[in-house]
Amino acid sequence: MNEIKKDTNAEYHGKGKEVISASGLKMIYKKSVAHYLDSKGITETDSMRLGTAVHARILEPELFDDEIAVLPDLNLRTKDGRLERDQFVERNKEKTVIRKDDMHTVEAIYQNYKHHHLAPDLVQGNIEYSHYGLHEGIEIRCRPDVYNPETKIIADVKTCQDNSPRAFKSDV
Repeated sequence: MNEIKKDTNAEYHGKGKEVISASGLKMIYKKSVAHYLDSKGITETDSMRLGTAVHARILEPELFDDEIAVLPDLNLRTKDGRLERDQFVERNKEKTVIRKDDMHTVEAIYQNYKHHHLAPDLVQGNIEYSHYGLHEGIEIRCRPDVYNPETKIIADVKTCQDNSPRAFKSDV
């Protein structure tokens, strides 16, 4: 069952718990098999949405506008502002919605990445390909951000709140 294919994120995650991923293994390791089997999925946070937008901007910039929606400036202290936000989110329910100030952060990160002396070269290869296989009779899956078959480099785009060496080491 070894297979590598360019499927969508939804198709990859749609495999459910029948095909274990690194995230599932981490949950089992940190908690238990029961926690994994009972889990309902991940609740998305603003930080996760920012990471998704950075990921899209760097790895698949041609799809950015199809996947990310930027919330206009709204006064969320008013009923009208909250209603407008809710309507915007509903109209863009197939996209990741980020705040306007987060978009400035995404663009700053992208510019730093683009002008870095190594980063653009490390993000070359098969982007977002899903890998499926069998390990000791168990169906497994992984989806590296980038795998370069020529250099054998696997790259993973990550965001963090603190990029000091000590904090980054802890996050990684």
